[in-house]
Amino acid sequence: DPRAVISSMLEVGKRGKEKGIATPAFTRSPTVAINCVRKYLTAGLLAKQYNPDRIFEVQYEKLVKNPEMISKEMCGFIDVDWDPEMILPKNKKQFAHKFLTRAFYDENMYYRNPETKEIFKWKQNLSKSQIVMISTAFEKNYTLNELGYSFSTDSKFQLFKIIYKLKSYLNYCFERILKKIMQRIKKIPFILRLYRRLLTYIREPLY
Repeated sequence: DPRAVISSMLEVGKRGKEKGIATPAFTRSPTVAINCVRKYLTAGLLAKQYNPDRIFEVQYEKLVKNPEMISKEMCGFIDVDWDPEMILPKNKKQFAHKFLTRAFYDENMYYRNPETKEIFKWKQNLSKSQIVMISTAFEKNYTLNELGYSFSTDSKFQLFKIIYKLKSYLNYCFERILKKIMQRIKKIPFILRLYRRLLTYIREPLY
């Protein structure tokens, strides 16, 4: 669910800000996060299309609800013996947690066992406007609809949806214009810095 993924991304940004840790742009802006998820989703679907025998599709909600069954299927796919400890990370210490940044995960989060309550946590963490923004961005995605995700929103947010779509279209047009300009004057350092600032500005979320 892109709402859950983006919610998780933005929570990383919040933790980073609280702890004074620099985090990627997609953790600080819903708009950048949406573009990031679109990019990764497209890449994953293309990978599955061209390499179906090498891609095992896992739906997060099913994994959390049935960790044993799904993890056994995953192990069978990659020809690895299944172990009960695979679904109980809390029971076994691992060296990888030493390399975690406190913004993305802390030790407690890293060792937390699968919990179904996390599935809809995005409803609490995202604002109403963010939910509408993300839902509008993915509501016509055929693959996500086929997987059972519904992106319907309250009718009272229709105006916001229209504004968001208009802003997205204007951003797209503005970026194309800027890129064409930069193709001609990209060697000028000042113009390059201005160009990057403008891109950052137009990708900022609309609240």
